Amino acid sequence: ERPLTLQIASAIGLKKLDGMSDIYCTCHVLEKPQARIQTQSISDFMKPVWNYTTTIQLAAENSLVFEVWTGDSKNYKSLGRATLYSWQLVESASRLAKLELQEAGGVRAYLNVRWAATTIVHIISATGLRNADFMGVSDPYCICQIKEKPDAKLQTEVIDNTLDPQWNYTGTLDGIFIGDSLEFTVWDKDQLKKDDFLGQATLTCGSIDFVGRLELQDAGKGFKASLSVRVEVLKRKSTAQGVSGKDASSLPGQPQQPEAQQPNKLQTCQVPPKPRPPPASSPPPSVTSKPQPPQLKAQQERQQQKKTRPSASRDKPKILDWSKADQLKWVYTEVRFSGSYSFKASGEQKQPKKEVVMGLVDDGRAAIRGKPSEYCGLLFQSNMPSFPEAQQKYTLFKRSGVDLTVQELKDGPFTWVSAKYQALPAEVKLIPDHFTDSLLCQYKGGALPKTILPGRGFGCGDVPFLSLLGTVDPSDVYQGQVGDCWLLSAISALAEHSGSIEYLFRKTVNVYDRPSAGPNQYTITLFDLPSWKEVDVVIDERLCCKPNGELFAS
Repeated sequence: ERPLTLQIASAIGLKKLDGMSDIYCTCHVLEKPQARIQTQSISDFMKPVWNYTTTIQLAAENSLVFEVWTGDSKNYKSLGRATLYSWQLVESASRLAKLELQEAGGVRAYLNVRWAATTIVHIISATGLRNADFMGVSDPYCICQIKEKPDAKLQTEVIDNTLDPQWNYTGTLDGIFIGDSLEFTVWDKDQLKKDDFLGQATLTCGSIDFVGRLELQDAGKGFKASLSVRVEVLKRKSTAQGVSGKDASSLPGQPQQPEAQQPNKLQTCQVPPKPRPPPASSPPPSVTSKPQPPQLKAQQERQQQKKTRPSASRDKPKILDWSKADQLKWVYTEVRFSGSYSFKASGEQKQPKKEVVMGLVDDGRAAIRGKPSEYCGLLFQSNMPSFPEAQQKYTLFKRSGVDLTVQELKDGPFTWVSAKYQALPAEVKLIPDHFTDSLLCQYKGGALPKTILPGRGFGCGDVPFLSLLGTVDPSDVYQGQVGDCWLLSAISALAEHSGSIEYLFRKTVNVYDRPSAGPNQYTITLFDLPSWKEVDVVIDERLCCKPNGELFAS
């Protein structure tokens, strides 16, 4: 057995049940059902985020069983379960998985987990260091530590009297997740005073090994120092080597390998449901039929899922549950306008739903602030508050999938009060990518007017529970005015297969927590057609838009 550092990150798409209380997740080794771990309880059933990290002892042939629950020790109910098989722990370079929950109550729900690896760090040499000694030459050494875990640290020996030290040091660090940062600092050893700082470099751990030079920052004015390192990620021992008399293709959940070479597997985890022992104090286990061979059962389940998958339909708008929205993120604006407004409808609702109320305008303001999840706006004649109380009236607009827009007019005869949700701070200092600015300047010989940032009050993505990754369906892909049908077909095909979209973003740091309040950058891994090699493209969160503020090509 070897230690495995595991993080149960979050869940999405859970079925809402009447009387649902806190959500938690349990995990146990398939072969050891009595030894269970349990996350803390979270009240957010839409997207519970635990980020629960623990270390367990795991043999090469062991698989992990996860189950999401709601309730307490006396009254609880399962919301779905999933298995992370041993071969997935070996083969997943990204060390993260989005597991589709089985028996989830008829909904497509997922559990996000990730696991750490042991990393071998080779600190080879440094060149171009500054001389920090008044007499003689610097005596450099290097420290490597996980930036998020300063107690995990490696240190080379001290090399005397040199500005180009050769350490050739090798050490190991455990518990490194993808996205963790290795921080290298170089120091000059002094006997009679505090050691002198000679520079630092940071390397973000990815799914592949790194060999090369890192430029040392803060190395001194006019000095261009660098550090040579090699970082290797140790894979877990193959299950095929750890199980006597079996090869990897015969293990539970492992797909058969055809003779022809296939593309790399995506981290999709739709596996056949298996009987499991219940947790302590749980209801008696259900009766299960005689198990079928894993490959046959998996094939039958995939065929059945294909038959029962909801058809792609855009006849009705997506239904958002605003009732659990964070009340502190509602933004209320009040503008004067001419009385004319425009609206954009989707689905069956063709006209705004509104209520004309005889009553004080101040009561209308209180109504929209008290129930922003129910009402999106308030309209009244601007001088109405000066009318006698018995003559005042206002109109409340319901949140029904119809978006209203008014043009502000100074001292206009009517007033519009809107309630908009802003998931993220409006002000953020961006880290620009290398593509968006050039697109703004060069599209068809002209310039696009500006960009918008989703979730920051620009009218795009201003919804609760905003997430980069979630449940996706081909029907979510709109062509709009995008002329590339091949591109749209490819995106739709990706949306058809669970796990495909997040696989493209597997090198994005903290991908399941995106977007965050700070500046967001995303690493998407695509294939370069001429060479057919993977290329990492880094983009920021800006989206191009048209002069009217709508998304470009929408």
